[in-house]
Amino acid sequence: PTPITSMDISVKRQALYVGSPAGVALVKLHRCETYGNACAECCLARDPYCAWDGSVCTRYLANSKRRFRRQDIRHGNPMLQCSDQNLSAEDLDGTDDRVVFATENNSTFLECIPRSPQATVTWLVQRDDRKEEVKLDDRIIATDQGLLFLRVFQQDEGSYTCRSREHGFTQTLARLSLQVLQGETVDDLLTRDNAGLSDPFKDRSTSRTWFKDIMQLIGPSNLPHVEEYCERMWCNDKLRRKHKSMMEKYRQAQESARKVRSKSPGERNRTPRDV
Repeated sequence: PTPITSMDISVKRQALYVGSPAGVALVKLHRCETYGNACAECCLARDPYCAWDGSVCTRYLANSKRRFRRQDIRHGNPMLQCSDQNLSAEDLDGTDDRVVFATENNSTFLECIPRSPQATVTWLVQRDDRKEEVKLDDRIIATDQGLLFLRVFQQDEGSYTCRSREHGFTQTLARLSLQVLQGETVDDLLTRDNAGLSDPFKDRSTSRTWFKDIMQLIGPSNLPHVEEYCERMWCNDKLRRKHKSMMEKYRQAQESARKVRSKSPGERNRTPRDV
């Protein structure tokens, strides 16, 4: 890293000049393309170098003849500045529902990152026909990146909505359907398997307890038993015998090759004597 010796803003060029012993760097002050393609997002940014021109968030030029320039640095209320866009709650809540699986008594995380650091995030949960604000406590913690459950219970199951509010403007950022699976661990399955019970994967009702992220299902404390369980569930006696035979042949081949390498060159090339 090089220490900065001087900085100067050019209002005319809308740029920041940064000086160092290595040279001078130019940093543009306008990055309008990062605010998305919606009028509401452009207004909420309250960037003095950007404005909504009716179709895109673009660089603001004071001497430009283009119309529909909108930017309110102090308030930035898109409901007023984008009134002709016919905004509705459905238009601004363009989010898809996503299913999140969690295992009972384990931790889980619902991700929701607001687009603006000035926005206030609120979490709502809907169970049946009732929608209410999520009650935070020592077990359920709201972070800057989302909602953290230190320990999730069956009663936490429901549809969660993450909303942000800024300068009187509210929009939905995420909709997450939390499904809490029963806390059935690998140890429990091994016990049932040892007792001679049927394969749980043949039963459609129990297959619900398995999903892509096996880490959430088994928990870190049961990792040493995974290999043992998988061998019992998917490797029958015939496959185990075949695997054992192949490994024995492989070890014999390795041993023969090791003996050949251990012989001296003279012994390998010596011609047998005639009797």
